[in-house]
Amino acid sequence: PMVTQKIWLITGASRGIGLAPAQRAIAAGDKVALLARGESVLSAASELGENAMGVQADVADASAVQAAIDAVVTRWERIDVVVNNAGLHRGGKVGRLALEDWQAVIDTNLTGSLNIISSARDSLSPGSAIVNIGAVVGFRGFPGDAAYGASKAGLAGLTRALAIELAP
Repeated sequence: PMVTQKIWLITGASRGIGLAPAQRAIAAGDKVALLARGESVLSAASELGENAMGVQADVADASAVQAAIDAVVTRWERIDVVVNNAGLHRGGKVGRLALEDWQAVIDTNLTGSLNIISSARDSLSPGSAIVNIGAVVGFRGFPGDAAYGASKAGLAGLTRALAIELAP
């Protein structure tokens, strides 16, 4: 059977949990767009070779996300796998958690994933996959993790809703 080369888009891909699937996909012969806020995503992509492209964007910025998706689709025409891994963690117990920190975590971890999916939706191939990276803290509470836990619990709900909505 013919194996089709897949086009991946991975957020938070400059290191750690985001870089690992990028390395595996490249090793399997696929193409990967690595997306992250920091400039290091460009060198991370460069190290992976010609089947990788680095895109610098903040997932919380909807217009930057759209421009990033447009760049990927311009180069490779479609997206087959989306991995929403970009994450921000700012802790603090209630009463000490700054509202700006709460908002930044929600904007990145929850709204960021929606921004990526919304922008990529029309470029997803039939049978494509969206993987949203959650965290146990979204299901089990930890002191000082209100923002992160709420964002990851919200991501689980978003995943369930969109699994049904986007299934066709």
